[in-house]
Amino acid sequence: AIVTWQDTRSGNNDIYAQHLLASGTADPTWPADGRALCTAIGNQSTPTIVADGAGGAIVTWQDFRSGTSNDIYSQHVLASGNTDPAWPADGRALCTAANYQYNPTIVADGAGGAIVTWSDLRGGATYDIYAQHVLASGSTDPAWPSDGRALCTAAGDQFVQTIAADGVGGAIVTWQDNRSGNYDIYAQHVLASGSPDPTWPADGRALCTAVNSQGGPTIVADGAGGAIVTWYELRGGTSYDIYTQHVLASGSPDPAWPVNGRALCTASGDQTNPMIVADGAGGAIVTWQDTRSGNYDIYAQHVLASGSPDPAWPADGRALCTAANSQGAPTLVADGAGGAIVAWQDYRSGTSNDIYAQRVARFGYLGTPEAEIVSVKDVPNDQGGKVKLSWNASYLDPLADANLSTYDVLRSVPTRLAVELSSRGTRTRPLAGDGFDARPSDLMTQVFGASTLYWEYLTTIPVLHYVSGYSFLAPTTGDSTVSSNPTTSFMVVARNASNTMYWPSVPASGYSVDNLAPTAPAPFTGQFAAGTAKLHWNRNTESDLAGYRLYRGASAAFVPSAGNRIASPADTGYTDIAGVPAYYKLTAVDLHGNESPIATLMPTGTTGVDGGVAPAALEFAAPSPNPAREAASLRFTLPRAGAVRVTILDAAGRVVREIADGAREAGTYSLTWDLRDLGGHPVSAGLYFARLMTSAGTMTRRIAVTR
Repeated sequence: AIVTWQDTRSGNNDIYAQHLLASGTADPTWPADGRALCTAIGNQSTPTIVADGAGGAIVTWQDFRSGTSNDIYSQHVLASGNTDPAWPADGRALCTAANYQYNPTIVADGAGGAIVTWSDLRGGATYDIYAQHVLASGSTDPAWPSDGRALCTAAGDQFVQTIAADGVGGAIVTWQDNRSGNYDIYAQHVLASGSPDPTWPADGRALCTAVNSQGGPTIVADGAGGAIVTWYELRGGTSYDIYTQHVLASGSPDPAWPVNGRALCTASGDQTNPMIVADGAGGAIVTWQDTRSGNYDIYAQHVLASGSPDPAWPADGRALCTAANSQGAPTLVADGAGGAIVAWQDYRSGTSNDIYAQRVARFGYLGTPEAEIVSVKDVPNDQGGKVKLSWNASYLDPLADANLSTYDVLRSVPTRLAVELSSRGTRTRPLAGDGFDARPSDLMTQVFGASTLYWEYLTTIPVLHYVSGYSFLAPTTGDSTVSSNPTTSFMVVARNASNTMYWPSVPASGYSVDNLAPTAPAPFTGQFAAGTAKLHWNRNTESDLAGYRLYRGASAAFVPSAGNRIASPADTGYTDIAGVPAYYKLTAVDLHGNESPIATLMPTGTTGVDGGVAPAALEFAAPSPNPAREAASLRFTLPRAGAVRVTILDAAGRVVREIADGAREAGTYSLTWDLRDLGGHPVSAGLYFARLMTSAGTMTRRIAVTR
């Protein structure tokens, strides 16, 4: 974030700013204690700020450097921490008209500049509303009048103005207005060209002219060229209440909303200082300070795009804080998920004000009703293609809240693929909506402003109400390879049975790994004659098989490596015109780079290899490693061709697993036991026996398994 403030280190008020990194430290490229944006003579005060869209910010303030009255200035600070050299030192003058200009507020223009509005006494008798456009270049927009565009010069005072962007380079400004004798709420639309919108009334559109006074308006864009405005008012005659109104891009109040605004809170006591933020769906969330209990507390309410208070929220608002003593001056920001985070100053200690905050989520629930994904981990010792998705239960789950029934597991789908699937007839439906009848592979849409995210529905898991966490083996869209780790994103949606209330989790990603190598190719046979070795083996049956790797060496003990690999055949045969006899070692390789145990061959008809000495006796090496935790390698040497069977027995002599069964040529072989039984389940810790049975004899070796 970039923070701005007024600063008296030089004696008068000046304007400074500082950049706070996401790590929580001040940006070391900015000066310690902040960058001076304006240190001109006189006082500069009430700064407000807006992002420039490029890592910097534009700041505006009221400025007394003239020595006779306040003017309006602005400055651009770059992401580097330097003030923009294209802008004047100590800021660009936006208005230096006669008499006083007060309390500027600012909004980005979407093109690196900003629109600033203020209350203006240049007429000498009453305050009016003006605005000015400062370009990214640091110049005021030449299409706008010098010293600003008058938005309202009606009789009486107009002030307490706030501003919202219209999304197309202009802005909507609201204020409290005394033209009728009481304070009312008005708004005006200024176009990017600098002209007031001709479809709006001159001097502004009345949003509320109810009896008695209305004041303290704040505004937020509705995302469709209009705005929603909230204020506090005395129309009840005894205490202040909170109202809101929707003004359309056309300049007309929304006909679906009541004339003079929708009441958000008419509880006893005073409700004042409302602040507003968009909900992302055409409505807004409003917070305020509230004395219905005698002290000031913090409340909030959600008004839907239809103009109705959200029926899921309590009438007259959701209490966010009713602690002892008083809480006041609330402000808020959208949480990106249909709710908001509200902060306020709090006197609950009874000695001084502190700062507190609370989140109000969608449907008026406090805190975090969403499930929280805690891990997306590979499933060990499998062929890949899935991860274990684990999440913490919603806090509504152990409370047995009636509005939490299930968790839906969704997998992300790239937008382009989702659009293609939808065009082919894949069912597509919104994440929200009454009823829920999703089937596996259905596409679910989630809207964020102008963006749409797509999710594939995988499964629904009922809530259990007595567990703290859940997990699901979720399929991925691809496995890790030697060159990359493609991740898959998942989301868990907690919802009620009718899907009228739902809370999507923060998405989380992970990748799956194929942990299992293919079996060694078998039988591996060959014939050497006239300087040529003709080799053959049966095809492996693994679905993820990529091919084979063939190595050549001068002895049975040679170690396969990239240097002695002679081929990577995809088929089950190879002719090697080596000219001399040799030993061959063969492995199978899957799509994810896993290489099988080695099959070793000295082709029949071969003489002169290792002095022409074939293996003299049956050998069965000690398993390695031993004890084994994840897998054990079993290496044996056959003195002659014949049938081979390798089995794993438990301590009681029962067959646990068959590792090999078939004919083998003379040579050295290496097999792997993955410490699983015939059903594919991991065996328990204990003592096991590997038994090698051949026509040359039977041998047994012990294997200790640890967990």
